[in-house]
Amino acid sequence: MPTTKSGEVITWKEFFHRWKEGIAGITPAQALKASIQGTYITILGIILGIIASIINYKNTWWVVIILIGALIITIIQLIGMKQKLKVFKMIEGVGLKNGE
Repeated sequence: MPTTKSGEVITWKEFFHRWKEGIAGITPAQALKASIQGTYITILGIILGIIASIINYKNTWWVVIILIGALIITIIQLIGMKQKLKVFKMIEGVGLKNGE
C-alpha cells in the first residue's frame, strides 16, 4: 500500500487521486524542466546506440546514419526547450537577474 510523506497509509485509489491533483498543479516551467531531463536521457541512449552500432559497423552501418540524424534533431529540440524555459523563468521572475 502507498504511503504519504507523513507515513500515513492510503489506498491506491486515493494515491492516484492525489497524484492527478499534483500533476495538474505543476507550472509550465516545471513540466518543461522534466522534459529537458528526459531529453538528456534520450541523448545518452542515442549516443550509446551510436557507439554500439560503430562497434558492429559491418552489419549496422545504416543504424549509425539514422541515430546521428536522431541525435541532431534531439539536440535541436533540447536547445529550443532550454530557450523556452528561459522565457518561462523570465515571465515567472525566477532565476534570471539583470536580463541574463
